[in-house]
Amino acid sequence: MNIKSYITPRMAFLLSMILIGVGLATSNLLMSWGEIGLGIAFLWDGKYLTKLKLIGSNKRILAFIGVFILFVVGLVHTSNWQYAFHDLKIKLPLLVIPVLCFSFFPMSKNEFRIVFHSIFIGVIFSMIFGWMVYKGWIQWKVVDMRSYSPFISNVRLGTLLVLSIILSGYLFLKPELRYISKYFYLVFAFGCICFLLLLQSLTGIVALVGTMLILSIHGLTQPSSRKASLLFLLAFVIILGTLTGIVVKEYHRVYDVKEMDLDHLNDPTPDGSTYFHDTTDKRTINGYYIHMYICNDELNTEWNKRSEYDYNGPSKKGWNVNGILIGYLTSKGLRKNGQEVRSLSDREIRAIENGKINFLQVHPLDIRGRVNQLLMELNHYKMYRDPNGRSFATRLETWKVAMFAFKRQLVFGYGTGDVKDEMKNAYTATGSKLLPQNQKNPHQQYLTVGLAVGIIGLILFIFLIYSPLFRFRSLHVLFVAALTIACISMLDEDTLETQAGCTQFVFIYTVTYLYHLKEKNRWKLQEA
Repeated sequence: MNIKSYITPRMAFLLSMILIGVGLATSNLLMSWGEIGLGIAFLWDGKYLTKLKLIGSNKRILAFIGVFILFVVGLVHTSNWQYAFHDLKIKLPLLVIPVLCFSFFPMSKNEFRIVFHSIFIGVIFSMIFGWMVYKGWIQWKVVDMRSYSPFISNVRLGTLLVLSIILSGYLFLKPELRYISKYFYLVFAFGCICFLLLLQSLTGIVALVGTMLILSIHGLTQPSSRKASLLFLLAFVIILGTLTGIVVKEYHRVYDVKEMDLDHLNDPTPDGSTYFHDTTDKRTINGYYIHMYICNDELNTEWNKRSEYDYNGPSKKGWNVNGILIGYLTSKGLRKNGQEVRSLSDREIRAIENGKINFLQVHPLDIRGRVNQLLMELNHYKMYRDPNGRSFATRLETWKVAMFAFKRQLVFGYGTGDVKDEMKNAYTATGSKLLPQNQKNPHQQYLTVGLAVGIIGLILFIFLIYSPLFRFRSLHVLFVAALTIACISMLDEDTLETQAGCTQFVFIYTVTYLYHLKEKNRWKLQEA
């Protein structure tokens, strides 16, 4: 065997794609190495004139180049040049990855399969590690469910899980695969769904449901897949109906406040002690008043019998045990006394030790807890206008401030480098209660683009990215899924404002688009 025959630019390209694929869910360093490897493979392979003609003949590559140029044009009226060049550096994958990947196409089916499975490998590793963190088998600082995505943001991992579910479902339906492979894809997809629920990534869940709807509609346009699409659409309706039911039920649980029981304030506890009440404090959990019917002495005594964490000390996560216990009992509509502490299960005690203030948060896969938490944050935000310490409320406040800034410079924006500075000015101008350390950029890609290059630039951005949807019926299902996931994730994340997020977006977009070209026979392809 001649080893030198395997050391080729093509092999360097494939290894670089594998590094990026694995790194999407695990390591920014691997993605950087992969991008450097693509550059080396490009220079090593030569044939620059041929590649230049190939690149110039494809509208998608030109579209990505156009997106990058859009932000370059934003330099014209920027004032913060240092941040502007930093921003352009972050967005370099928009320019580099499509150009380098297209220069090595066509790819064979085996090469595509290897790249797809490299993404799976990264996702599987990230899920296993996250599960071990959840079980406490790995020493890791756990604040909330976002800590179960230790390598990348939970929004990015959520979108990768959705892509993996769709991709594994697509491969499962391939008739030429052996049954053992089909079972792997089935189990893997189920594992991704479970981990998505463990992360409680609402962006990921919305992306999954939204993608199911779009793929159902896409399938109905394809005569060969209409029956399967109808079943898919039925599944979508069932899931959407279930989620809608959960939201409605939790809305009433949060907003339907029970009448304050003032007739039994002097009643003793079942153990004969006296309750404490604060009738002026109107804060509630699940519609029950927090500071009513509390007997701290009994709670102290009975809790310390059940847990190694002192009632008056910090919990496992650092929060006060007494506050969490009182909140937890309140969420169940119970009075805060010794008898109710004795009635708690061991699992509930462990949940309270881990900072769970609501009984709906005990089971890790119960989405009701996450929906309830968001509604409670929204309720608190409406009542007190203070978003600090609450992620959803903080995001709402940030979007409100960003919209204020956007309207002030609607047409052309503030320039590529001035978004951060103008957001600071807008926080001051609106009198936002967000603390300085919580004052961030919009955390919504479309708003961020609008602030940088105005509504004209935003329209161009949307057109350049999503223009393939004008040929919706002729697109391959994986490319449709990638476009849908990207569109939804950008509603809740500054996808292109970090190099890792930008790389993930453009890599998945490019690979699925090139797979679309291959499957639709848009190029003369030869199996490698």
